[in-house]
Amino acid sequence: MRCNALAMGPLGRLVVLAVAVLLAACFASQASAHANLVSTSPRDGVAVTSPPREVQVRFDDPVSVGPGNAVVAADRTSMLAGSPRVARGGRELVLPLKRLGDGDFSVRWATVSDDGHFESGSLAFRVGSRQLGAGAPRSVLAAESNDPSGGDVFARWLFLGGILVAGGVVLFRLLVSRAGTREAAAMLLFALSGVLVGGIWLLAMTPGGATRFAEVTAAVVLVAAVGAAATALSFGYPRVRGVATGVTLALLAAPTLAGHAFRAASVRPLTVAADLVHVVAAAFWVGGLLQLAVVVSTAADPAAARRFSRLAVRAVALIALSGLARALVELASVSELWSTGYGRTILVKTALLASLIVLASFSRHWIGSAMRLLRTVSAELAVLTLVVGAVALLTTLRPGRDASAEPQAVASAEVAPAAAPPTGSVTFAKESGALAVALAVRPVDPLRLVATIIGPSGRGVDGLDVELRAENAGHRATASARPCGHGCYAASLRVSQPSVFKVEIGRSRAVAFPVTGAWPPPSGMSFLRRATSAFRGLRSAVYQEHLASRPGNAIDTTWKVRAPNRVGYQIRGGAGGIVIGGTRWDRPAPGAHWRRSETTPLEQPFPPWGTGGVDARVLRETASRITLSWLDPSVPAWFTGTFDPTTALPLELRMTAAAHFMRQRYVGYNRSVEIEPPRQG
Repeated sequence: MRCNALAMGPLGRLVVLAVAVLLAACFASQASAHANLVSTSPRDGVAVTSPPREVQVRFDDPVSVGPGNAVVAADRTSMLAGSPRVARGGRELVLPLKRLGDGDFSVRWATVSDDGHFESGSLAFRVGSRQLGAGAPRSVLAAESNDPSGGDVFARWLFLGGILVAGGVVLFRLLVSRAGTREAAAMLLFALSGVLVGGIWLLAMTPGGATRFAEVTAAVVLVAAVGAAATALSFGYPRVRGVATGVTLALLAAPTLAGHAFRAASVRPLTVAADLVHVVAAAFWVGGLLQLAVVVSTAADPAAARRFSRLAVRAVALIALSGLARALVELASVSELWSTGYGRTILVKTALLASLIVLASFSRHWIGSAMRLLRTVSAELAVLTLVVGAVALLTTLRPGRDASAEPQAVASAEVAPAAAPPTGSVTFAKESGALAVALAVRPVDPLRLVATIIGPSGRGVDGLDVELRAENAGHRATASARPCGHGCYAASLRVSQPSVFKVEIGRSRAVAFPVTGAWPPPSGMSFLRRATSAFRGLRSAVYQEHLASRPGNAIDTTWKVRAPNRVGYQIRGGAGGIVIGGTRWDRPAPGAHWRRSETTPLEQPFPPWGTGGVDARVLRETASRITLSWLDPSVPAWFTGTFDPTTALPLELRMTAAAHFMRQRYVGYNRSVEIEPPRQG
């Protein structure tokens, strides 16, 4: 292996090193990037009649609690009832409140996003219907400044500059020249010291120690300390030089792991790859120029300048291409180059890089003159110092795509037909107010939960804040559900032998689905087919039905059916009807005149659950009863039925569908049922 590596050309070794760093980062923990504000509850400027128990500030990525959170009354008395915390997987900041009376209240929230950025905002809300003054309530608290401090930028400059110089020195020695060993070790020790100082400074200034940025920075400080110790020992013990080389190369992944590159999973491979290539190529140029200046000034390797120049051209091309790829991700439009601080800093960085390319072209012409080459290299290093400063500033700023994003209020809306319910699962369903709430649980490890929420119009309800939960006797698992289509919310949970599932919608309602039998429930498809066949083979049936479209709007009906095509129904205190073959009679109220019309003959008895059921499962079974749940995806409608295990005929049936919450109780089979034409036609 060692012989093959030595035989490989310089460019090949550069590619191998870049790929190695890329693979190391690909196996790092998946994390999110800069958190954007999604919504607040209460909303800014709103008046509420009942006092909230807490203020919720929601983000699209995990955050940690920052310093300066406060909730005060109009007289600036604190109304916080405890320490702020994060919930829902870190995506929600919660400020617990004391019992509030009527009045205006001001909120200042503060968080630290996963990439180490401090964020703060303010809002105001009013409690009580009484008007306490003209206009909407206004906050007496101002948000903390989100702008980076000079100390933060300088610490990042030390941190990033140290990583680039240290990595570049090692890359130069591996790919260009091993001349000036002691000078290279001294430069490496100096660079790693900068990483240590900058990293410790950043940790001291960055609140929210649980963030990805803080964790990566702490790891870098530890690795840099090991590298610095190994480098110092290498002056007397050359064999430890390899340790210093290895840990220094590992540091090249740190800017990517700690920064903006870890965006949403859909673009993460592009951003991670582009950022790593950018860092490795920049390190080769920055640290390589420093080492080249040492080699040129000592005349230790006259040919080093030419070898470095050939590789530097390729490094500059990689920097330009990877920088373009990163800009395409971090900027939503060209106008953000001049309309956001992030974009303007990119323009400054690009101008500095352009000037560096001009200086580099002079250096290539003056390779034969050591003095002239040293002067141009020194000029390049001066400009590179400014470039690293621009990069340090970029890491403290919100990317243009995030800076221009407006907070979106989470408002529920029935906007489109609901996503197709998932099949191959255990199904549950109930009504919750005017909503039909169904849950499909795929019994795998981890459990895959998909909630379907449908409004009265039959469309899926989007924009809900949904939390899914599974519990057993000793454990409870909860996850914030992610949208999986219109009216569809999904999450994965790891719970063995669950005893209850819950769908929590916002903070105001929760729908529980108890597990009453074995888990996972066995298939009930054969029994459902048997029940369907048994119902269709009846001579007659009588059942009572309670049907509601929403709370407070329900009707109770008695149904009679008789083979082969007779149906009679009577709504309590309301309309009634009779259907015999192709003729029907209807009346709007008891005692009213019957109206005759023609219709399509109805085959009877026909099972109220239809014939298109799927995913039937036996939820509970005893000697006298068997309870099944199943789904009719064509409606969609969810059923739970209790049957006589001997006859396979239904005793009770529940159906949940859009604005159609039905309960049926069966009171007679194969009796003498009178369904005749009315006396007055």
